[in-house]
Amino acid sequence: AYAILGHLILLKIRPYKESSFRYLIFNEKSQAVVRVDSIGQSCAALPEDHGIIFPAGYYLGTGELKSFGSPAGDHTLERVVPSPNGEDFLYVFYSVSTGEYVLLPYRLIEQKV
Repeated sequence: AYAILGHLILLKIRPYKESSFRYLIFNEKSQAVVRVDSIGQSCAALPEDHGIIFPAGYYLGTGELKSFGSPAGDHTLERVVPSPNGEDFLYVFYSVSTGEYVLLPYRLIEQKV
């Protein structure tokens, strides 16, 4: 399975005779591939094709990968809350099994979480 988000291609593959899937991000600009299994839980596109965000971190189109460590449980994207000025976005991930929320604020100008 795959998804194309701007110049990023997200891949879900299962190698031959293996039981678990691998999740890869291919960046067309830098021609680099990064394995990020955290996007298997849930991920969302950042505004203006900046990259993707997932419960354990984010990956920008510049090739910057930031990981915060995997949260317990299987988190899904509950909602995205934009600020009134349009520069900030709050990504809310929720785990049904543990009842935990992961709140990740994204600053559009600085491109940081």
